[in-house]
Amino acid sequence: MTKPLCLLFQALILAAPATAQTSREVVRDGSGRIVQTIDHRADASGIVKSTTRDAMGRVIGTAVTRQAATGAARTEYRDSQGRVAGTAETRASAAGTARTTYRDPMGRVAGTAETRQGASHTSEARFRDPTGRVSGSSTTRCQPTGSCTTTYRDPSGRVTQSATGKKPTAPLRAPTPPIK
Repeated sequence: MTKPLCLLFQALILAAPATAQTSREVVRDGSGRIVQTIDHRADASGIVKSTTRDAMGRVIGTAVTRQAATGAARTEYRDSQGRVAGTAETRASAAGTARTTYRDPMGRVAGTAETRQGASHTSEARFRDPTGRVSGSSTTRCQPTGSCTTTYRDPSGRVTQSATGKKPTAPLRAPTPPIK
């Protein structure tokens, strides 16, 4: 009786790492200096947990993305103290596009993003402020290996920051807005 249980626990322990996928993104400012790192962990159920650290390695925020049965994805952001800092809801629409609505802790709309999937592993996101004005954009290019580079631009087209590394594989997720 104890031997089968031991084998079961051993199998569960060995299987645990295989069910979780980890990845990391490195964020640089316009001059190329590292300003943040984002560690992602996706489990078998599709939940993605992300931890953002500053250049000194201190945790400055976390995010948890869950896929809803409706086909939408909901992300909850928390600050370094664990307080809810905002939410995002992403819904897919026709022709490879998705719309994300960001809300502050009070539930007010803080901004939106429209994401379009392009050819050859590329996607583009356009960010808007609560009034609907374009506040920036991002272009993501991924290699077949899964490594991606995201370039952020301000409304005038000037590069403000970039992020390189592997993104979590999730059916749907909110694009990471640029650092304010």
